[in-house]
Amino acid sequence: MDARADHLPADGHAAPHGSAKGVLRWITTTNHKDIGTLYLCFSLLMLFVGGAMALV
Repeated sequence: MDARADHLPADGHAAPHGSAKGVLRWITTTNHKDIGTLYLCFSLLMLFVGGAMALV
């Protein structure tokens, strides 16, 4: 087993040096899985906003 494998994140891909961390990394991602998650979260948020506007 490679000695570097102990330091890799759960997805097995090492982040490049100087990459963004946390929410900024998540928002500026090009990873299709993260984009799909963002899309679902945004659609759920807009469902609640639209529902609140309909009630008002």
